[in-house]
Amino acid sequence: MLSRRGANVLFVLVLSGAMAAIMSLAMTLVHFGVDGHLVSRWLRSMLIAWLIAFPSALLIVPPIRRFTDSFVK
Repeated sequence: MLSRRGANVLFVLVLSGAMAAIMSLAMTLVHFGVDGHLVSRWLRSMLIAWLIAFPSALLIVPPIRRFTDSFVK
């Protein structure tokens, strides 16, 4: 069983990975269209995006969570 902190890190890891995958695929398709190199271009872009998204999300998610929690009773 994960600690609360471990669960938060896992949440950020999965969320940032999913968002990096979706956005990098969209941008790869916009830039290059569908061709024989789509998968390799997408995976390379996704890795770069995830390396930026994960630490960024670790910093951004806690204050956003506190902000949104302020609207909930």
